[in-house]
Amino acid sequence: MRETTTPARRIRAPGAALAIVAAVPLAGCTADLGETTSLSAWTTAVSTRWDAFVDGVLVPLGDALLAMLIAWLVLAVGARLVALLPGIRNLKATRRTGSVLRIIGWTLVVIVPVAIVIATAYADDGFAAWLYVALPLALVTVGILGPGLATRSRLDAKVIGPDGSTNTAWSIDALMQVRNANLDDPSERVERPSSPDLGEFIAIADRSGSGVASALAWLFQVLFNSAPWLLQVTVLDSRSAIATLRRNGHPLDEVELTLEWDSIELDQHRKLLALAAGFTAMTMADRYPDVRGFYRATSWKSVGFLGLARMTRGEERRHYLSRALDEDPTSILAEYDRVFDRYQRIADRVELESFLDRLEPVVNQAAWLSGERQVFPDVEQMVWHDVVRVAADLGPKRLDPADMRPVLRPIQTRLEERRRVKPPAPEPRAMLLRTLMLYMTAARNWAAYVDLDGTGADATAIESRRDRIRMAVDRFITLLERESAAPRRDPNRVLSRMRSRAALCYMIFNPGAPGAWGEEDPVSSAPSRASRADSGGAGGPGSSQQVAAAASRWLQEAGSSLEIEIRYSYACFTARRAREIGTPAERSLLIEEAIRGVRYARHVDYYLREAARDPELMLLGHEPQMRELVLPPIGSSWQVARFAALRPRLERRGILDPARIATDPSLESLRAELGLEPDEFALLVDASIILRAGLRTDEGGLSGEHRLRAVRHLIDDAGYSIPALTGTFAEQFERLSKSVAAAVHWVPTDDELLDVERFLVGLMARLEAETRQPEPPAPESPVRLVS
Repeated sequence: MRETTTPARRIRAPGAALAIVAAVPLAGCTADLGETTSLSAWTTAVSTRWDAFVDGVLVPLGDALLAMLIAWLVLAVGARLVALLPGIRNLKATRRTGSVLRIIGWTLVVIVPVAIVIATAYADDGFAAWLYVALPLALVTVGILGPGLATRSRLDAKVIGPDGSTNTAWSIDALMQVRNANLDDPSERVERPSSPDLGEFIAIADRSGSGVASALAWLFQVLFNSAPWLLQVTVLDSRSAIATLRRNGHPLDEVELTLEWDSIELDQHRKLLALAAGFTAMTMADRYPDVRGFYRATSWKSVGFLGLARMTRGEERRHYLSRALDEDPTSILAEYDRVFDRYQRIADRVELESFLDRLEPVVNQAAWLSGERQVFPDVEQMVWHDVVRVAADLGPKRLDPADMRPVLRPIQTRLEERRRVKPPAPEPRAMLLRTLMLYMTAARNWAAYVDLDGTGADATAIESRRDRIRMAVDRFITLLERESAAPRRDPNRVLSRMRSRAALCYMIFNPGAPGAWGEEDPVSSAPSRASRADSGGAGGPGSSQQVAAAASRWLQEAGSSLEIEIRYSYACFTARRAREIGTPAERSLLIEEAIRGVRYARHVDYYLREAARDPELMLLGHEPQMRELVLPPIGSSWQVARFAALRPRLERRGILDPARIATDPSLESLRAELGLEPDEFALLVDASIILRAGLRTDEGGLSGEHRLRAVRHLIDDAGYSIPALTGTFAEQFERLSKSVAAAVHWVPTDDELLDVERFLVGLMARLEAETRQPEPPAPESPVRLVS
């Protein structure tokens, strides 16, 4: 019996505990139970009072909440329908205006249903309350929220491949290219589409087949996943597509996209999407006046071709840059990329001086577009630059109409000129800072070439250019200080790199500054800079001290930075300091520091290539350690690129040395086995002959490694055939010898240049001997028999 009663008691105990716990809150919902001791009477009383609470409170409140929910849905759907009206769906308004309208509209959507229910509940005439309260409030709410939803800048994209199916990856790529079209103003870019989770929920609900689920999916799409803009790109083939842009369901425009450059690359669809991104971004920018970052470009084709140029190389890049300028000659975006592309091919002082002169009007145009005064006031503007005098150009002096026009000019003309004096909304200062940084980089290289070549008879002109560069550096630092002081994000550390370059450039052109290698104090003994500051050249009186302090502070940041770009730039600056320092011990320490910086940056292929052509590093070009670091090593003739690509096939043929290609007994079968065209195979045979002759040339006393460097330059870098090399040797021997000497010794001395010249003379003699055709034997003269 004990074994049966004990478990029963354990079962009743939890039930009793639950009853006690439940009785406590229920007791709070009931009145005083008095002295009632019957449990059934107590539960009956609780049930009765709960039913009364539900009937008296919850049911009316639920009806009111249901009415509010219905009113909320009606207002939201009504606002979306208003956004589709012909006069609203393509409305032109700023993004700020649209954002304010949406905030006010959604606030009213939340408040108005509550106000309608309360007004109806307390009104004597419910119909009158609906007529005089509900209807006006609803119309106001819909009238405010509708345009706000219509002017939202959210974009969605749909890319259809040549097979007719939608490609999600290409659609995402199209969205990203549109968003990156105006990187100079990230805060005003196109909004992202809705999150993937919500989109997947809508897609699944819509495919479920249930009417309720489809209705919910449509409701979510209308209210929460609304993308007023839709870009649809239909890719026809690898070179053509059709782009259609819709806004609130209304097609705005449709264009045909065609690639003008025939290419075999696999990412042709990305180029078509770049054109579509330019078309979309410029069309959207036309509807939102506050969009910045296009610097008043007028043609979507120009922006699209510019996007193509930025993802291509070589002749294709230059072709699309030319097309971008052809479509919009006034576009500073295309002009800057064109000028930058020219800078990449400059390798001497004269070209750099011409480049600096070409860049100065571009800097002035960028300054005018950003609402700043000109950096070079004495430079004549280009024909395609639209620059007018603004109040900032006159300094603190107020603009007087007499400064702009004759007194007797007609009134209409005076009013028009006064209107032109007021500049339009300024563009971001990013383009101005970018052009100035390019100017600083070119100026540093120009100064290095001046030090390498010597000033000579151009000392006056060189000092005048240095003064212009100092003025630009002061202005660059002033602008950077203002930009850095503003509360803005710098996720890619662009401003940090600009500050480091500005500080290094300031120290180079102001050798008396703190941290540089001179003895002059920049503040107390720099009257030229002080006079420039007093005249407004560096931002106003007293700015010279501020510029010097900022440059000194940023120089310390650059010296401790771990970014490869900054470390490399600082290494070039250290190389210049090492050249100027006269103390052997300090010079040795600076050379070691420069070498460490260059070795750190050589982990990136770009700086591995740039180090060999950097004129600032060339200032230490005679140092063996720097030469060993900059010049790429070579120990085998297979490291010549023309032979390296064919090495497996040549070795299968039994050719283990590229110098034996020209001596193969059956050249025609070798060409067929290599799969080369006749012209390509002829260049390969010529390269083999040049290699064999170069390795056997003893004139000049070059080592084996130096001969390989010379041959690799002639074959890979210059791409000479034997006839072309012979012609260059005969007509441009000095240029040829300098280029080969630079490939062998980087910065050759006079003796090393003479050795290379002797090597070239010996090489050409061997080539002439190896390529000379044997002369046929002379015919024998007839023998006369004399009887």
